[in-house]
Amino acid sequence: MIEQFVIQYLNSVMDVPAYGEVPEGATDADTYVVVDKSGSQGENHVESSVVIVYSYAPTKIKAAELNESVKRALLDMTELDSVSAVRLNSDSNATDDEMKNYRYQCVVVITLF
Repeated sequence: MIEQFVIQYLNSVMDVPAYGEVPEGATDADTYVVVDKSGSQGENHVESSVVIVYSYAPTKIKAAELNESVKRALLDMTELDSVSAVRLNSDSNATDDEMKNYRYQCVVVITLF
């Protein structure tokens, strides 16, 4: 499962914890990332997954900085033997009004061998 793979990878290379969903009891003072899969695509027997990583932080600038760190980490995944490509699709401010928490998101397409 690509989400689990990305969560484990981010937890191994970043100082901020990565989860599959917003952790129970999270507050607007917490800093963390949440990994989700939004779809997949395939062509010529090569499958790729579209992954969204949400970066949560107590301020907008900290969320933006965390997003930049996440993007760098994700693009470095190509150093792993099991990852053939990572392409940044987009990134943007995605503040979570419901939780009253600052959030940025990046969308990447990951192709595994």
